[in-house]
Amino acid sequence: MRYPLIILLVIHCFSAVAQPDKLLNEAEVLSAAGRYQASNALLDEFTKNYPTRMYDQGEALFLKSYNHLQLGNLEAALAENTASLELRRQFIPEDAAKNYMRYGAIYLLQGQYERALDYLFRSEEFPLIDDPQMAALIKGYAGNAYADLKQYEQARKYYRQSLDILLIEEGEESPDVSTNFYHIGRTFLQEGKPGAAREWFEKALAVEKELEGGAVRKGQLYNAMGQVEMAEGKMKEAEEYYRLAIQLYRGLFGKNHRELARSLANLAELKLRMEDMEGAGNAIQEALRELCPGFSGSRLEDNPDADAPALSRPLLARALELKAALLLETFEKQRQEPSLEQALAAGRRAAAALEEEVALLSGETSRL
Repeated sequence: MRYPLIILLVIHCFSAVAQPDKLLNEAEVLSAAGRYQASNALLDEFTKNYPTRMYDQGEALFLKSYNHLQLGNLEAALAENTASLELRRQFIPEDAAKNYMRYGAIYLLQGQYERALDYLFRSEEFPLIDDPQMAALIKGYAGNAYADLKQYEQARKYYRQSLDILLIEEGEESPDVSTNFYHIGRTFLQEGKPGAAREWFEKALAVEKELEGGAVRKGQLYNAMGQVEMAEGKMKEAEEYYRLAIQLYRGLFGKNHRELARSLANLAELKLRMEDMEGAGNAIQEALRELCPGFSGSRLEDNPDADAPALSRPLLARALELKAALLLETFEKQRQEPSLEQALAAGRRAAAALEEEVALLSGETSRL
């Protein structure tokens, strides 16, 4: 069949428009699924192949900044967000609110809580009536900042403001509603009120049962419930929750993922409290193997090399501190000199990891 030329031109133009849109949509789907590196690969392809689509370039850079933020690469998140802001200002100045919100999120992860709040409040100066989800997200970030400042009442105030918006806009069966329930529960747990924390975590789990996907959120909730059970002295129940989190993350990510390592560290701490030294040691070494790709040590005397890459230095320090505590307890019981030497080695490596993290954050701060 022969098509008129005009129809062929229309089909060609539609395909030319659809292809870049498809790339952006696929990148968003991958990001939402937690596949941040794969999402960034598509975004790089988009920015390289469609340099004249300037507005969409700004959107792509904004999503890349989010992906880098989730991967813990704060310097790259900052650079992509700044580039996105410069492009967005040329088209829709009000979109700068999203970039200011992203700056707030970056500063939040750097521990600069007052500075984060400053950017978050600046983002609220723009009219957000047409984007209630963003308004809710900004208030959620503000809640995180106040929670990290240990101002828990103020944190809950902002979480509840975020929750009020989301319940109107999305209803209760929403991932964002579940996240707010989780954050409110965290404030109570940090205050040493596990009973109140349990109430909010169970609300979040009830929401998650009605949702598809959300494995990362479920894993966080399993870990949180494990901490509640442990705080209330219910060690068996705590272990069940930690193992649920480990099983979930292992099935989702395979190996070498921060949340899997965090779950293993939680299990190690529980085993240490239960005086199950063998179980604690196994969980610690497995956490270290997850945190440091290429590290294969299975013995307590095995530590990652000083220059070994780590998915999270704070988590690496925590795993090593748990190891030092385990070895010190072993030394006190058995009075074996090697245990003390190994404890000191683990403690020194933990301190070095924290020093590296502080130096990195200080370097990134100086470039902001």
